[in-house]
Amino acid sequence: MHDTQSFFDDQAAHWSEQYIEDPRFRRRFERIKWLLDRVLPPSPVRILDAGCGTGVFSRYLTSRGYLITAFDASAEMIERAQELSSSDSPPPFQVPVLSLSKEGGRGVVEFQNSTIEDFETEPESFDAILSLSMLEYVEDDEAAIQKFHRLLKKNGILIVS
Repeated sequence: MHDTQSFFDDQAAHWSEQYIEDPRFRRRFERIKWLLDRVLPPSPVRILDAGCGTGVFSRYLTSRGYLITAFDASAEMIERAQELSSSDSPPPFQVPVLSLSKEGGRGVVEFQNSTIEDFETEPESFDAILSLSMLEYVEDDEAAIQKFHRLLKKNGILIVS
């Protein structure tokens, strides 16, 4: 796990820019955004973004009024997510999070430096969980999925890629 964290720590400064510069990342963002817009319940509901990286999808969902808890094992990714979320001029695909309260259609985002193994909150806390490109880095993916099950409300939605 340490090598994975180091890799993503090294990538953090430029990770979000790939969603602008790399056509594959832009296509990924558009496809996942399309899916989220169709399957998520109306806001405001609580969503966990597990392995959020620099928070690209967390910021998108916050712009739609969702209440987001997001974590990543890379401290540098979380630091960058927080910077981009408070920026006055983020890249075009990102929406700034200007407050931590529900104002003007904006939701709430809370970023945490954590792994799925160490992440703790009350059971049945989330209406939906996103785990986008995270499980391949988890030692015990079955335990991670069981934890997602515990954290989801009844009839909650789990989206994994």
